[in-house]
Amino acid sequence: MRLNRLILILLVLLLGSCVEPFIPDTANYQDVYFIECHVTQDESVPAWLKISKAAPVVTQAGDRLTSQPEPVSGAMAFISESDGNISHFQEDAGKGTYHIPGGYNPPPGTSCKLTVIFGGDRFESDFEIMPDPVPITDLNAKPVVRKVFENSDPVDGLGFFVSNENPADGPSYYRYEPEATWKFTVPYEATHIWDGRTQIPATNREIRTCWKSEPVPGIFITSTEGLTENRVVDAPVNYQSQYGDELTIRYSLFLTQFTLTRSAYEFWKNINKIVNQSGGLYETLPFRVEGNIHSTANTTTIVTGLFEVAAVSSARTFVNRPSEFKIIPFECILSQVGTRSFPWYILPAGSFLVSYSGETYYASTPACFDCRQREGTLDKPPFWKD
Repeated sequence: MRLNRLILILLVLLLGSCVEPFIPDTANYQDVYFIECHVTQDESVPAWLKISKAAPVVTQAGDRLTSQPEPVSGAMAFISESDGNISHFQEDAGKGTYHIPGGYNPPPGTSCKLTVIFGGDRFESDFEIMPDPVPITDLNAKPVVRKVFENSDPVDGLGFFVSNENPADGPSYYRYEPEATWKFTVPYEATHIWDGRTQIPATNREIRTCWKSEPVPGIFITSTEGLTENRVVDAPVNYQSQYGDELTIRYSLFLTQFTLTRSAYEFWKNINKIVNQSGGLYETLPFRVEGNIHSTANTTTIVTGLFEVAAVSSARTFVNRPSEFKIIPFECILSQVGTRSFPWYILPAGSFLVSYSGETYYASTPACFDCRQREGTLDKPPFWKD
């Protein structure tokens, strides 16, 4: 998950609090800079850098709120290795994002650091050593009952868990990025379509079944600190509840595992505490989370961010519709057309209809006849296995 998106989550949590926070009389916060750089050993994952800035959270008068982080353009940035090798970033069309032409994927054991220069300031990370990738030994799903919200009733669903084994001496540190894909079908098969004047025989068979993919939100981290063996056993990486279309037919989870340095792990651990634990505004200001990037030219500049040097490995699993609990999909209701409460003239042209007798017609929302209305795609993903 990108840092600037996390900052927005933090701001929503902070500003949406119903508790009046304590702000010291001396509070007068400066602009906060966010620097995030990600480098892996995998040539299919390009190195990238993102720089943004947020306005003060409050002024001394306490009457100014933080706006959305804005991109920072025109920076000079490079990665230098301990042996003197330097790789320079190039900006992507003034959007505050940067890449290294030709790519940069240092092998395990490489020691490197990030340098960013802009606005008369210079920011540097600590030297970080690229870890060895650790293979995922198991990615499985199990029925789990949990509360989705604190005050809600328990909900059935599938929990997904990852295991690995690192032959090297521990401890090891990991972050996970899950992406879910599922196959689903809308419930109604049309017999007619309304063209604005009459019912025409038609079918929607070709647009009933779709696939949909999206990243799983959240911060998923774990470590082997304090364990007798340097291996992860059933670390949770996703929970999919019984509600929705996701588990109706077949579901797949693709998991990317990042083997982290300890400093990167501590950064994500602190971010995770802020996102998932309550606290006052003053105690949980975003810029109080320190990463491994620091200002070296102007110590009054407030900067937070991470130079993440991580080894990548991945795995995918498929699960069919579970039989251990009831699946409750997206609700669809048919309404009879041509009644006093639902006359034909208010039905939009192009609407699908269902007729069971040839005389009585029923309609529903477009998302109950066309899976694309639920942001699905008719194209079967190349990795999909039925």
